[in-house]
Amino acid sequence: MSRNPQSPSVASRIRMVFSKLTSLLNRSLFDIHSLRFTPYFVIAGFFMVALASRILFNGMVYQFDYGTYQPDGIHYTIRTLMWLGNSDLSAAQTVSTWYAEHGTKVKLVNPQEFIPQNNPAWPVIAPRVLYPILSIPFVAIFGIPGMLAVPSLSLLVTMFAIYYLSRCKGAPWIGFLIAISISISPTVLRWAIANCTDGLLMAIFSVAMISFFNMKESKGNLIKTAIIVGAACLTRFCLPVWFFLCLAIYKSSKKHAYIILFSSILFTAPTFMFKSASGKIPASDNFSTMHDYISFPLTFLKILFVEFAQLAALDRVLLIIILYASALSLVKFREFESKLFAAVFLGVFTLGAINGVMGVNFRYQLPLIPFAAVLIISQVASRKMEKL
Repeated sequence: MSRNPQSPSVASRIRMVFSKLTSLLNRSLFDIHSLRFTPYFVIAGFFMVALASRILFNGMVYQFDYGTYQPDGIHYTIRTLMWLGNSDLSAAQTVSTWYAEHGTKVKLVNPQEFIPQNNPAWPVIAPRVLYPILSIPFVAIFGIPGMLAVPSLSLLVTMFAIYYLSRCKGAPWIGFLIAISISISPTVLRWAIANCTDGLLMAIFSVAMISFFNMKESKGNLIKTAIIVGAACLTRFCLPVWFFLCLAIYKSSKKHAYIILFSSILFTAPTFMFKSASGKIPASDNFSTMHDYISFPLTFLKILFVEFAQLAALDRVLLIIILYASALSLVKFREFESKLFAAVFLGVFTLGAINGVMGVNFRYQLPLIPFAAVLIISQVASRKMEKL
């Protein structure tokens, strides 16, 4: 019996069902007028589940340290306790006792080795003042577990920022899905809910991402841009990222580009005033010989390969998001979102290459996530507009 040419194909039926589900999702969760804040509560719910699971289940996984108290966090915790009035030795002893019980990879901490005058990593930590400052009230109330508050809230800020921009661009459901995907990413949770600066830096770049779509050259906006850049630079060395972003937005707003360049240099200056190159990132001490500069492109490619290979093994959801955004940035390179993504991509992998350590599980690349999200959101929104 011949097939009825009027009957829809299987592919057409799947598209029809998907379209109806998307429409239902938009009406139920993303109606601007009736349930404006419902998605934020849902996202917050996923965040709370992620936070609880991270705190309850952490430790060594496949020889990777998925603990909530990282080796880097020793320095930030000691500094926060010192700013709360403890002596350097008393703060180091308190942290040593805590890590003996709650540490994962590092359990034996000699207090004498971590006081500023004996600590070789102090030049790295000294310029990074924002995370310890923001942690002071939480540590004053909750003790050392309060060091997890700022990174955790930073993850929530990132999720909200992604969804907020998706609403602004008319594709709320895709922003919602990406935000939820981030909350179940083992890579994001590993670094965002731990006593280190990675989650905070990702949140600051999420706020920067929003500001890039409102670049009116008013005095207030320029000051806001300078504050965002300063906050990022006082969280961790990120000058290469701002340099590439400066180039990316130059044609769109020369004033903002100049502000970014000037502010990033100004707020990074204290980093270069400490002993050596170690003020930038830990493994960059030896990045000074001619051989290092010549081999830098090769190191960049090695870091690129290893980071994506680790995502392929450990976090395929995040891998798909980053790869899809990378493909979009190449195909739609002239679009503003693509330029921003490409700039941050080059910046974060340059940081990884300067560091030179293979296999840090996308740690230095976390600021790329919100820019990947907004690029995908913009593409979905533009396709939606084309259909209309």
